Amino acid sequence: MGRGRKTVGIDVDGVLADSIRIWLQEAEQRFGIKADKEDIVKYDLPGLFNSIDYKDTIDLFRLAWKGHHRIGLEDPAIPSILDNLRDRFRICITTASDAETSEVRAWLKNNRIFYDELFHLPTPDDKHRLDSIDIYIDDHAEVIENVARSGRVGIMLRQPWNDDAITTMNHPRIVVAYNWREIEQLLLARFD
Repeated sequence: MGRGRKTVGIDVDGVLADSIRIWLQEAEQRFGIKADKEDIVKYDLPGLFNSIDYKDTIDLFRLAWKGHHRIGLEDPAIPSILDNLRDRFRICITTASDAETSEVRAWLKNNRIFYDELFHLPTPDDKHRLDSIDIYIDDHAEVIENVARSGRVGIMLRQPWNDDAITTMNHPRIVVAYNWREIEQLLLARFD
């Protein structure tokens, strides 16, 4: 911080990659779970669907990422937005995805998402420990809260699973964004 261009750390699942849609297809095929993205109202998937456990949840994400070419963007404008932001910010991908790093890199490349560095971390809790990141964009409320407590800014991208957290978050270092254009505007207006 205070070293020229600010560094933005961006999560993959639920922020860049709409991997939950493929996860849901796999869950329906293997477990008969019929749901759509708006039905995922909490981050704890095993707690939401009684027919699957934690291991099943991880396995379904791994299956989704094995076919990473099927995973769409959360917003089709993301590549152009990030190209614009890269002129002003360092862009780091900070993920704790269950995907292999090679799968994440291939997905990013296939979707024309260019970045300065990629951190594939063991757990989401490790994100706030990366001192080189000034601003985080994530969909996981706990990550955003930890980032704010560590003295950095967290931008939480609204998803159905973090709606409850949005109403209770009250920290000056946390901002909620409802789409990628809003994220772009926030970064350019507040941190450029």
